[in-house]
Amino acid sequence: PHRKTQTGRRGRCLATRCRRMSGPSDIRKLMSCTPAEFAASMANLSGMTENADGTWSGPAGSGTALIRYQKQPGVKLGGLLELPRAVVSVSFEDASETDRAALQKRFELAFQRGGG
Repeated sequence: PHRKTQTGRRGRCLATRCRRMSGPSDIRKLMSCTPAEFAASMANLSGMTENADGTWSGPAGSGTALIRYQKQPGVKLGGLLELPRAVVSVSFEDASETDRAALQKRFELAFQRGGG
């Protein structure tokens, strides 16, 4: 029998949209988090350090990863609730596809929130 697979929202605490950027190894996410929430979650992503310009960098297997947070205008829901938004981009240098996938998984886990 054919099995239907569904993609869940696991690890989607802040990722509302994910797409590849221009390079084959770059990722871009539209996320809902404040700069403070982003920094707190990045602290859970071992090996990453914050640079003077506000970007984060660290190892991605045999290569390196650079993560950028760009604040965007918030979104109002029903006039009562406003959610923060940001574009987060991850670019890789000299990282294999396996290394990129491993970092992306670690990134998703670092930002995963509880809920139902």
